Amino acid sequence: MAVIQGKRIVYLYRLLSEAAENAATAIAFSTENSTSKSRDSDTVSTKSGTIRVPQDVEVEISTTALFASENDEMIGKLDTAIDDGAVVEIWEVNLDKPGTDTNVGKYSAKYYQGYVTSLELSSNSEDHAEYSLEFAINGTGAKGYATVSDEQQELASYVFKDTPITTLGSLTVTSAAGTASGDTAITVTPTKESTSNVYKYKVAASATDVVYGQDVSSWTLWDGTSDITAATNQIITVVECDATYKALKAGNATVTAKV
Repeated sequence: MAVIQGKRIVYLYRLLSEAAENAATAIAFSTENSTSKSRDSDTVSTKSGTIRVPQDVEVEISTTALFASENDEMIGKLDTAIDDGAVVEIWEVNLDKPGTDTNVGKYSAKYYQGYVTSLELSSNSEDHAEYSLEFAINGTGAKGYATVSDEQQELASYVFKDTPITTLGSLTVTSAAGTASGDTAITVTPTKESTSNVYKYKVAASATDVVYGQDVSSWTLWDGTSDITAATNQIITVVECDATYKALKAGNATVTAKV
């Protein structure tokens, strides 16, 4: 049995009044989400003794998120919703349970409608400002499968980064004569930090400047082992990037090609 990480359970929100106009969206930099159920019961005295009569199930959803510009629009809408008593749609989606057959491309989800009952912005001089929201749900929700776009997943998986500058890591790149004429054999150390990372390269008359997080999707993809065609004395710049081609590390070398 696999343990499900909390970040794989995402919550998407939308005002019901905007269902025909807007897709649901996540609240970025969420630090905690929860769904709770409760059922009170009444005590009834009978000739045979006391019995408990259960009342209706009550469902509540809460979320806490760091105060960030990415959330301004959604938080603003939820703030207005609590004033207007507007109905909010909420999807609780498990990204580790993709759909099959007719639900391919979707994920196991539970759909709710309810009202914002509490919205609080808290801040102090030492911690990051954060929003806390609570929703009272109508009924108990409905199970099904929901479409979650790449953009929605990216927003839901935002991880907060503090203010110091994040610097580009360093790669040691060496060039030696390749197997075929005009080719060079490139070696890079250290090895990639993650198997999902990839290498990109660019050959030019001088070293190409790279900064952390730079989009290098237009650079040439390299598998890390194959020879590269390049002229002797040109400069090859190699970048280790993540799966979205954002630069993590870089290094360069003067090319030595086989004559």
